[in-house]
Amino acid sequence: MVAAGLLEGLRAGYSDEEVEKFVCNACLSAKGHRLPFPDSDSHSSERLGLVHSDVLSFPERSLTGKRYLVTFLDDYSRKLWAYAIGHKSEVFGIFKTWLAEVELETGATLKVLRTDNGGEYCSRAFTEFCKTRGTRRQYSIPRTPQQNGRAERVNRSIVEGVLALLVDAHLPKTFWEEAAAYFVYCKNLCQHAALDKATPNSVWQGDHTTASALHPFGCTAWLTVAPELRSKLDPKAVRVFFTGYDLASKAFRFYDTTTQKIILGRNATFLDTEFPGLHGDPTEQDGDTHFASAPTTESQTVVKTWTPLPQVRLDLQDVHHPDFSTYREPASAEESPDELDLIGRHSRDESPDEIDFLTRHHRAFIAIDDDTSDTEAIQPVKSITSDPQTWREAMSSDKREVWAKAATDEFTSMRDDFKVFTIEDRATVPAGATIVTSKFVWKTKRNALGEVTGHKARLVAQGNRQRDGIDFNETFAPVARFSSIRSLLALAAANGLHVHQADIDKAYLHGDLDHDIWMTAPRGFDLPSDKVLRLRRSIYGLKQAGRIWNRHIDASLRALGYTATGTDHCVYSWLDDRQCPHYIALYVDDLLMISPELAEIERVISGLDQRYGVKRLGPAEYILGIQIRRFDDGSIALSQERYIMDVLARFHFDTTTRGTTVPMTPGLSLTAIPGQGTERIRSWYLQAIGSLLYISLGTRPDIAFAVSYLARFANNPGRRHWIAVKHILRYLRATYRNELVYARGQARITGVVGYSDANWGACIDTSVSTMGYVFYIAGSAVSWSSKRQSRVADSTTDAEYLALSHAGKEGIYLSQLLEELHVQPVAPAHIFTDNEAAAAVAHDPVRVSGTRHIRLREHFVRDMKEQYTTAPKGEAPLLQ
Repeated sequence: MVAAGLLEGLRAGYSDEEVEKFVCNACLSAKGHRLPFPDSDSHSSERLGLVHSDVLSFPERSLTGKRYLVTFLDDYSRKLWAYAIGHKSEVFGIFKTWLAEVELETGATLKVLRTDNGGEYCSRAFTEFCKTRGTRRQYSIPRTPQQNGRAERVNRSIVEGVLALLVDAHLPKTFWEEAAAYFVYCKNLCQHAALDKATPNSVWQGDHTTASALHPFGCTAWLTVAPELRSKLDPKAVRVFFTGYDLASKAFRFYDTTTQKIILGRNATFLDTEFPGLHGDPTEQDGDTHFASAPTTESQTVVKTWTPLPQVRLDLQDVHHPDFSTYREPASAEESPDELDLIGRHSRDESPDEIDFLTRHHRAFIAIDDDTSDTEAIQPVKSITSDPQTWREAMSSDKREVWAKAATDEFTSMRDDFKVFTIEDRATVPAGATIVTSKFVWKTKRNALGEVTGHKARLVAQGNRQRDGIDFNETFAPVARFSSIRSLLALAAANGLHVHQADIDKAYLHGDLDHDIWMTAPRGFDLPSDKVLRLRRSIYGLKQAGRIWNRHIDASLRALGYTATGTDHCVYSWLDDRQCPHYIALYVDDLLMISPELAEIERVISGLDQRYGVKRLGPAEYILGIQIRRFDDGSIALSQERYIMDVLARFHFDTTTRGTTVPMTPGLSLTAIPGQGTERIRSWYLQAIGSLLYISLGTRPDIAFAVSYLARFANNPGRRHWIAVKHILRYLRATYRNELVYARGQARITGVVGYSDANWGACIDTSVSTMGYVFYIAGSAVSWSSKRQSRVADSTTDAEYLALSHAGKEGIYLSQLLEELHVQPVAPAHIFTDNEAAAAVAHDPVRVSGTRHIRLREHFVRDMKEQYTTAPKGEAPLLQ
C-alpha cells in the first residue's frame, strides 16, 4: 500500500522479497485449516492388488445380535464383500476367512490392504499375519477418513441403501443385516462409473452378469414344502417374505413370520408387488441402554418376537413368477413395543399374588423341561439353544439326522424296553373314552459349562385333553424347596460332607397308570387308521404322571432306609448305626445325595440303579440351573453365572453393555396405569420377569425386591416399567459372577439367623407395605422373601411387626428342618429387626392404641418366640 501510494505517513521498511519470506507464527496458529484432498488417480491394475477395508457400526442390533459390518472393496473390480459381526474383535478372523476364499478363487495374492488406524486392524496378530504373507499395509492417519475414501464412500452407500430397503419393505431396523446383504448382492450386479459401465461381478469373474433371480427385498413369497415335511392335509406352501440370497447354498433367504426364522429354499412363487412388512419396530430405544433386537425364546409360545432361530433348509419345487396377484392384502400387525423376553416357571417359594397371575394366565410362557412333572415347581431353561418346537422344524434343521435318531430311539425304547404302550385296534376303545394326542419335545443337553452333551427327543402325551375324574384324579407331586436344598448344601459345607448327584433314567416311565388311557402315535411314526396306542405305564405329559412317579420313588427311598422329613416331603434323611446323618434331596428325577461317607452314596445309587437305571453324575456341579463349586477348604459356592449369561445374551447384553451397581434406581416409584400397554408389551414383559424370577429364587436375594416389585405391574406394563427391568439386567451384567458361599465351619451349626424389614406404605396404588426377610446358615443366605403385606399397615410399627410375623414362620420352618436333619441341639431362630417398637410388641403382650387392631394370627411371632424364636433389636437387613 505504501509502494502504491495508498497510505501516507508510513515509510516502507521491508523489501518485497522480505515480505514474501516473512512468517507470522500468530497467524499460523489462528488460521490453521485442513488442506484440500485432491481426487485420487490411483487404480489397481489387478485383482487383489489393493483392497480397502473398514468397519461400519449400526445403532441397532440385527436379528442375530450383530452390531457391525466389516467391508472389503477390491480396488480393481470394485467388487464388495460385507460381513455382519457382533464385536470388532472378530474382524481379524473374518479377514482371514475372506482372504482364503478370494485367493483360492482368483489364484492371486493380496498385495496391499488399506484401512484406518482402528484397533481391530492394528493388533499384533493382524500385523504379524500380513507381514508373514508379504501383504503391505496402508493406514489413514487418525481423524482423516478421506485417506480411505473409497471404503468410507461404500459405507455411506450401504447405510443409505439399507435405509431405503427397510422403508420400502416396511420392516423394522433389526432387519438391517438382511438388507445389507441384499444391497451388496445387488450393488455387485450394477454398472460402476469407474469400470466404464461394467459391473463389479463381471470384472471380477470375467463373465456376463446374470440377474434373472432378482426380486424386491421384502416381497411376499409362497414357499413350497417338500412332501416328507407335511401331511396330506397340510398346506403345500407357506407364506413368507423374501430377504435375500444365500450364496453358499445357491438358495433364497426368506423370513417366516409364523416361526420367526430365516429359512432357505429355492422353490417359491414370488409376488413382487406385495410387501406385507412388519408394522411397528421392536427395536425402538428407551434411552436406558442399547440393545436393539427382540430377544429369542426357547419355550413354546404364541408370542411373536422378531429374532430368528438358526436357518432351516426346505427342499422346495420350481420357482414361478406370476404376472399379477389376486391375494388379499394382509391386515396390519399391531404396534410393536420395546423389546422384551421370556423364561420361568412357578415355584412354591414364590409369594406375591402377581406371580400366581403370571402362571395362571400365561402357561404358554412356561419353560418346559422334559423330565418335569405338572407341579408348582419351577425349572430353568438350561441354555440359549434354539431347539426345534415341532417335528417339521426338527426335520428341517441341520441336525435332522441327530433328531431323527433320537426320536427313533425314544419310541422304540418306550415300546420294547419299558413296555409303555401296546398297539391296539381302535375298535377296542370304549365309547366316550378320550384319545390324547402325542408329540416329541426336543432338548439339547448341556453341562455346567454350556457344552453340548447330547440331544434328546422326549415322547410326551398332550394331557390337555384329559378329563378330571375320568382320566385322572390326584395330580399334586412335591419337589424339594430351593431353601431346603440350600440348607442341605450349607450343612455339607459346614461339616465337610460329600455332595454327589444322580439322575433317574426315564423316570416317569416306571410307574403304572391308574386309569385307562389311549393315545395317538406321534408324527413320524404314523399307524394305520384303525390302530391306536394303549398306555400301560405313565408317560410324560399326563396330568397324573408326576404324582405316580413321586409315589414310586418315595417307596424306593424308604426301602433303602430313608425317611421323608415333615417340613419338606422331598428331603430324606437316615441315621446309621453310629448316629451319623445322611441326606437326599429329590427334585422330580434329580437326586442330590449328601453324606459323610462315599460308600453310603454308592449304596443308594446301586439300589436305585437296580430298579430304575441311574446316571451317575459324580460330585455335584450343576443342578436345576445352579452351578455348585467346591473349594479346597470344603466351602461350597452357588451361582447362576451360566444361566444369567444366557438370559443376558437372549436380551443382547454383551461385554460392551454398561453395568450398574444397584438392581433398582434409588427412590424409584412406579404406578399401574390401565391401558398403557398393548397385549404384546404385556406378554414380553412377562417373559422378562419370568427370567428374572428364576434368578432371584435360585441364588440372588439381592434382586428379590426389585423383581417382586416389577412383577406387580404384569397386567399393564409400560415404558418406565420396561426401563426398570433393563436396569436389573444391567445390574446382573455387572454382577453375574456373584455367588452364595457357605463356609466350612469350625463349630457345629445349631440354628439359623434371620433379618426382617418392611417399607411402610411404599405402594403408590394401594398404600400396602412391602416386607421381606433373609435367613443365614454357614455364613450365607439359605432363604429369603420379598412380598407385599396382606393389608394396609397404619404405622411403621405395624408394618415391621407384620414383617416379623412373616419371617417367624420361615424361621420355624428352617428350625424344624434342621431338627429333622438331626442337627442337635437346634437353638431358637434369631430374627433381627431394626424397629424397637415392633420388637417390644413381639417380646411383651402390650396393647397400646397403635397395636389394638392387630389380629390374633398376626401375633404369631409373639406366641411362638418362647418356643422357637427370639426377636432382638438389630441392624437393618438386606431386603426392603
